[in-house]
Amino acid sequence: MESTLVLFVNGRKVTETRPDPRANLLQYLRRTLRLTGSKEGCGEGRCGSCTVMVSRYDRREKTIRHMAVNACLLPLCSLHNMAVTTVEGVGDTRRGLHKIQESLAQAHGIQCGFCTSGMVMSMYTLLRNILRPSQEDIQLAMEGNLCRCTGYRSIIDGFTRAASAKCCQGDEVTCACRSLDTEECQEAPDNQQPPWPRESTQDVIFPPELMLAEDNEHSFTFEHEGTTWIRPPNLQALLQCLAINPKARVIAGGTTIFLDMKLKHQLPQTLLSTSHIPELTRLTVEDDHLVVGAGVTLEELRTRLPGLVSHLPGWRSRSLRVLEDALRWVAAGQVRSVASIGGNLLNPATVSDLQPVFLAMDAMLHVCNAKSGERTIPYGHAVVISPPEKYLAPGDVLINISFPFTKRADHVMFLKQPERKGSDTAVVNTVPKITFKPGSDIIEELQFTFGGKCFQPIVKTPNCMQQIAGKSWSLSLVPTVLTSLGKLLDNITTVTDDALHVVMAHAFKFMFAVEETLSGKTAPNGPSALSTVDYESTRVFDTVGPDQPPEDAIRRPIPHSSALQMTCGEAVYLDDMPRSEEYRKCERKSPRAKEKAPKRPHARVVKVDTAEALALPGVTGYVDYEDVPGTNLWGCGLGEEEVFAESEDAIREKAFYTEEAAKPTIVFGDAEAGFAASDDVIEGHVDIAAREHFYMESQSVLVKPRPEHNEVDIYCTSQDPTGTQGNIARVLGVPLNRVVCHVKRIGGGFGGKGTRNDALSQPIAVAAYKYRRPVRCVLDRRTDMTISGKAPGFHADYKVGYTKDGRIQSVVMDVYVNAGHAADITYTVLQICVLNFESAYRCPNCRITGYLCKTDTPPNTAFRGFGQPDINLVSEMMITEVARRLNIADTQVREINLFREGDVTVTGMLLDNCTLSRCWRQCLEESQYEVRKTKVKEFNRNNEWKKRGITIVPYRFGVGFETRLLAKAGALVHVYVDGSVLLAHGGTEMGQGLYIKMIQVASHVLGVPARDIHTTETSTNTVPNTPPTAASTSSDQNGKAVKAACEEIMHRLEPIKKNNPDKTWKDWVIEAYMTNVNLSAAGYYGSSELNSFDIKTLKGKSADYFTYGAGCSEIEVDCLTGECQILQTDMVVDVGRSLNPGIDLGQIEGAFQMGCGHMLLESAVVSEDGWMVKEGPGEYKIPTVRNIPRKLNVSLLKDSANPHGIFSSKGIGEPPICIAMSVYFALRAAILDCRLSNGCSGHFDLHVPATAERIREVCRSCIYTLRDPKP
Repeated sequence: MESTLVLFVNGRKVTETRPDPRANLLQYLRRTLRLTGSKEGCGEGRCGSCTVMVSRYDRREKTIRHMAVNACLLPLCSLHNMAVTTVEGVGDTRRGLHKIQESLAQAHGIQCGFCTSGMVMSMYTLLRNILRPSQEDIQLAMEGNLCRCTGYRSIIDGFTRAASAKCCQGDEVTCACRSLDTEECQEAPDNQQPPWPRESTQDVIFPPELMLAEDNEHSFTFEHEGTTWIRPPNLQALLQCLAINPKARVIAGGTTIFLDMKLKHQLPQTLLSTSHIPELTRLTVEDDHLVVGAGVTLEELRTRLPGLVSHLPGWRSRSLRVLEDALRWVAAGQVRSVASIGGNLLNPATVSDLQPVFLAMDAMLHVCNAKSGERTIPYGHAVVISPPEKYLAPGDVLINISFPFTKRADHVMFLKQPERKGSDTAVVNTVPKITFKPGSDIIEELQFTFGGKCFQPIVKTPNCMQQIAGKSWSLSLVPTVLTSLGKLLDNITTVTDDALHVVMAHAFKFMFAVEETLSGKTAPNGPSALSTVDYESTRVFDTVGPDQPPEDAIRRPIPHSSALQMTCGEAVYLDDMPRSEEYRKCERKSPRAKEKAPKRPHARVVKVDTAEALALPGVTGYVDYEDVPGTNLWGCGLGEEEVFAESEDAIREKAFYTEEAAKPTIVFGDAEAGFAASDDVIEGHVDIAAREHFYMESQSVLVKPRPEHNEVDIYCTSQDPTGTQGNIARVLGVPLNRVVCHVKRIGGGFGGKGTRNDALSQPIAVAAYKYRRPVRCVLDRRTDMTISGKAPGFHADYKVGYTKDGRIQSVVMDVYVNAGHAADITYTVLQICVLNFESAYRCPNCRITGYLCKTDTPPNTAFRGFGQPDINLVSEMMITEVARRLNIADTQVREINLFREGDVTVTGMLLDNCTLSRCWRQCLEESQYEVRKTKVKEFNRNNEWKKRGITIVPYRFGVGFETRLLAKAGALVHVYVDGSVLLAHGGTEMGQGLYIKMIQVASHVLGVPARDIHTTETSTNTVPNTPPTAASTSSDQNGKAVKAACEEIMHRLEPIKKNNPDKTWKDWVIEAYMTNVNLSAAGYYGSSELNSFDIKTLKGKSADYFTYGAGCSEIEVDCLTGECQILQTDMVVDVGRSLNPGIDLGQIEGAFQMGCGHMLLESAVVSEDGWMVKEGPGEYKIPTVRNIPRKLNVSLLKDSANPHGIFSSKGIGEPPICIAMSVYFALRAAILDCRLSNGCSGHFDLHVPATAERIREVCRSCIYTLRDPKP
């Protein structure tokens, strides 16, 4: 018996004499080996940030298997005699970069960078397995990796380029796909030119030692603190272990162990690993069935299945094609690589797509027990028990599963309806099976098997279709089948109306599929799958002129300043920072405390019993309001919050904040007179659910107290370092000059880290201050989603009057924003909504009133767009409804009301340099809107069960703070004697490319190559008193401060340059140094406006300027299931004269895709008592690579200038999120066509997000039509 764990990590042998069975690979890599390139984004295997490659020698096949896996779910003890490759082992900036890393950076496939290492590892594993992967292979490999920033397009393009590059792939164990090709790589800063490629001899190879070791002959046992991991060498040893300890947990991949530990706080004392038992890995074809070993992984079965059955006649392998279809959509590749068939079929935590397939085909389980021997069990007997594993007796081991082939007269199909397209959990999956009498079309049997979240345990109908048994096949039987199925499911009380809708749709599709198989031709008026369109993308932007000096970096598409470091795991995020010896991790909730925390938001805190918590190992102490040396209250404007709870009263239901700022009102013209002059009036409403920011790096803080003067260093993920500095100084009762706040980089923010990070930083600072030691807190994903603020829920009631030609005459609107139990800055969000209700359209008369709602949820906060996308949606809804009521083209109504040059908004802003009409016309032309609209109409006439919609929408977006106090920025520039430049400013880098843009501004002013300019971090001891990085203003404000500082440097150098015109930059710097010229300068920018905008008088500037754009989207929707696919999006965006087109295009695409998530998928559901219902990434759905438009075309408007921005550029981080409105209204157009063709009203409510379930609800008339199909 062996007890030493041996594995190789990046080619280095690692041994552990007492490995902890409770440790996962990610913890070991990050904490023990200090390989922090792999990130913990969720800890549940749902985001892919922790992806690594695990390689194992398959002795049976005599080949090396490379698997992309989630390190957060992989038990460390399962890796004995395996090799692990992390992103650090792929390439780095010193030894050389892999082509994948280089290509990704060049394609601008990196923004915040937190997900990047996982992306790289998924692609790297793919290239190790497939020499020339197709684009479908690439997207399949990426399905398990989430990105919140980029919109995926640039990642796909970068990986496609890497895949098409020449790659050595010399043999099974080496890969030297390095390239000298840097033709498309613009000059990059700070050693960002791709390093010299590595030689193939430097690549990490699979260790020969692992190919020689015969470890299957030995049993391995690892024990640590009462938990034991045993890996038996064979089946007999496993059975003996189970006989001794029948309560031991048998595992194969072990993907659910850490989910149980995290979510249920459960872990058996003994774990039995079956990973190396030969009897459990059998995969063979017998005479009439397939034998699948219980330990065979899902991915191995998926990839090997086509080859195993290729010799079978087509009718015999119908059941196997169904199995293959199901395997394609089971989980992501990282899970499929390690999860086993046996675990998937029996695991109680799994909502399995495979269970209904195996049940429908009457699979048999072959079980062995040390006492009772072998026996065979019908899977149907086990699966009716919940969970299925309870059907097995103590000591039973599942050996393999027999999966029958179909007979010639059998027809079977797999249908899945997920919440999100791709590898997502099924709402309903259906496996229908029909059997005919041999040699005839007489129906013998028809059965349906249902699984998914709505059918737990899964349901298999008996042969209940007696009405059609013995009848000849015909589509005229469809109504009978659906009626019988409906009556059967009506008896199951847990089946919802929506689940019944899906079941009917699946049954209908199956009937037509059978008809097409039998007839050999397409059935008329039959349902079909959504159209498959190859992925394409184009990007159009201005390039720099030939007269621009090569050292001038401005307007060049240079990658992020740390792009290469992010691709190889060198970029340091907060939790990557080394831990000191005295470090104590501070968890917001320990596992035990979380388990016992009462979910009673209307309760009062009376007493806290700390005895049990203080007795836990590693707990230093307890901190509460009595430990606060300063003030226990903080806030952002309206009211205050407590840092630590002292007492908490119930919050009044349906209450509003009554402060004046919480009820903004705009009155312009005479609304009632406008209605009187109107030909018609429409009333309606818009509902938008609260949304989660879902930044990839969770809220984090590290507080380090210094030994004297009560000084503290704060390392945090705040978008507002100055605000964090002030709040912590206040809670500690110290002056601001004793608190230094540092922000190196943030793994995504989107407004969620502007104020809410302080709710975490302040109590952690009190703990560090009290115990005089560093304290770090990194929230896990679920805790972050539970306690951090969201984008507030939004509701608007509107009344709009208009003329016969569609001109808007008057608007009255009440706007409601959900603040939560404290206002945070949502009152400002509400004001922005009220001030920008016009969107892109003139409104001569209006009365707009806002209401800030007080509810019992955590305080909501800023979100990308700061309310403007929400209010813009209301304006577009009004325009759409006016066009529908008048029965004229919505483009006609939009054009007649569109803002034009010289117009004045209701807030008194003159629209100078208004490019809205240009964006609109260019988008109409480039998208070929009229031509495609005609094609959409033709498509809809020819398709009864799926419809298309196409819509083009414009937007106007105000950039800038309406509060002048925030319109400021500072910068500090140091020039060193070697000519290198150190640049500091007050903006934080969170993926938006601010650092590289500021480097480009400095490069332009100083005439220095970008590679010679560097920014280390943002901190309050270099640039003080700064505003938050928000509102798309950071490039403008910080850029002007950087420009001022650099101009001061150039002013000081001017005499030296004049006397030495032929010298270089370095020569001038040396001369300045020798003659005592100060080479350090501070720059400052402050708004010239003296007063903030006054909403009462409508005086002042509500924004610095406006940016404009237009987007056209075409979507296809399955009216039966609600599934939809964005076919194409074209957009034209005014960014002025872009500082960096590559960065701006990435921001545009990322914002648009985030907006698509809001329109179609994302909803932060809260229970009636104020608790999050969707807490994790498996429940809250953000877009994946499968949700992007199949064609995406982006054009930056040419010849646009902006006198208000830095070097004529415009802020771009937020505005393009508005383009996602085009997707929503294209969807509405498709649904409208469906409803009208089924005789329904043209008016319908479709709340945002327009999920598949909501689409099914408004298309439910299709289900009634199914009862009378047209054969």
